[in-house]
Amino acid sequence: MDGADGYSLYVSKFNGSTYDIVYNSETALTQPITGTKFTLPAGILVADGQYRWNMSSHIGVGYGTANTFRNYFTVNPNAAVTISGRVTTPTGLGLRNATVILTDTLGARRTATTSSFGIYSFDNVVTGQTYTLSVSSKRYRFAPRIEQISGAVSNLDFVGLE
Repeated sequence: MDGADGYSLYVSKFNGSTYDIVYNSETALTQPITGTKFTLPAGILVADGQYRWNMSSHIGVGYGTANTFRNYFTVNPNAAVTISGRVTTPTGLGLRNATVILTDTLGARRTATTSSFGIYSFDNVVTGQTYTLSVSSKRYRFAPRIEQISGAVSNLDFVGLE
């Protein structure tokens, strides 16, 4: 709008039949957004969410009517999560310094070394993909696991075979 000194952003999430506002920059910021880009605070958008975006311009006397143009989209469900677990001996003791290998379907490999309690962790694992997890140890054998990752997992455990 000619003469505008900023704008307001309204983000609403589809709840199955209507839209519920999840972010209103007028109330969140108490001043107009200026510039050509704006980053929403963390936690506003969630995976698999469908949203409507509206904007209104601001002039010295206040905000105008929000536009009727709507953008609908779904946030990328392939978010990055953490997967973790524990590697143990056949008797249940944590196995230190074992190597856990995470391999994606394209063959890209990542490794993690277990702690003194046998705990391992991989950060920034993309969801919606299938991974093969295997364990390398000097003393024990481990059956590999094929896992479809759809969210954070904290119990991908391995028990050694004699």
